[in-house]
Amino acid sequence: MMFHIAEIGATAIGFVGILFIFLGSILALWQYLNFVAWGKFSIDHVRHTLGTYILIGLEFMVGQDIVETVLHTDREHLINLGLIVIIRTVLDFFLNKEISHLGKKIQALKHKETAAENSKT
Repeated sequence: MMFHIAEIGATAIGFVGILFIFLGSILALWQYLNFVAWGKFSIDHVRHTLGTYILIGLEFMVGQDIVETVLHTDREHLINLGLIVIIRTVLDFFLNKEISHLGKKIQALKHKETAAENSKT
């Protein structure tokens, strides 16, 4: 009974991760279309948004993997889950670095635009 509840919980955690990635993709697509049509957002802004949602989704998926490692203790399953966790963690690390860089770049652009507007007045 408890095993079954934990499996459902792990699946739910994974579903939340997929949901974040899906929602982030839709939001980034909307921002991209606004960029193409009206230049409203920068490409860096779109990439930052998508990357942030992917990062959150990956965190939930790693959480799912951790729960599954507790549930499935046979060696083959643990090796597969371990490899998946390693891959997701590496993706998470590099994506986090990229998002941090994009965030700083976006902030610098906003500061530059604000300074330009203030100098006009």
